[in-house]
Amino acid sequence: MGVQIQQDLRKAGVDLQIKTYNYTIFYATKAMGGILNSGKYDIAEYSWISGADPDDSSGWMCAMTPPDGNNVTQYCNPRFDAAENDALTQFDRARRKKDYAITQRMLASDAPAAFQYYQRRRYGLSANLQNFTPNGVSEGWNAYQWSL
Repeated sequence: MGVQIQQDLRKAGVDLQIKTYNYTIFYATKAMGGILNSGKYDIAEYSWISGADPDDSSGWMCAMTPPDGNNVTQYCNPRFDAAENDALTQFDRARRKKDYAITQRMLASDAPAAFQYYQRRRYGLSANLQNFTPNGVSEGWNAYQWSL
C-alpha cells in the first residue's frame, strides 16, 4: 500500500519517502518516543481495529490525544465530541444510532484519516471443530459452543 500511495502522490508532485519501523518503536507510548503517539510523521499507514460497539471516542475525541488516548491524528471537532459524549451516556439504541451517524459523517467529511480497506479475516481450522461461527468483530464470541 505504501508504494502505491507513494506513486499516486508523485503524480501530484509530492515526493514521499517511505520509512519503516519495527512494531516496538512505531507503537511505543509518547513518553517512550513512539512514532505514532509522538506525532513524528507526516503520513502514517497502520492497522486499526474497532470493537462491536461503535464508540470511537479514544481514537477521535479532542481530549484523547496521546498519552490520554489513541487520537494520534490529533483530530479535534467539538461537534464530534458532543455527539460521541451523548451516545456514550445513552442506552436508547435509536438515539445512539443517530449520534454515531453524525460522528461517521464528520469523520468522512473532515477526513482526519483515509480508511483504505477492511481486510477479511481468514482462519485455518481443524475439520473437527464444530460451531465455529466468527461474526466479523470477534471470532471467539461463541467459544462456549465450540467442540472438537
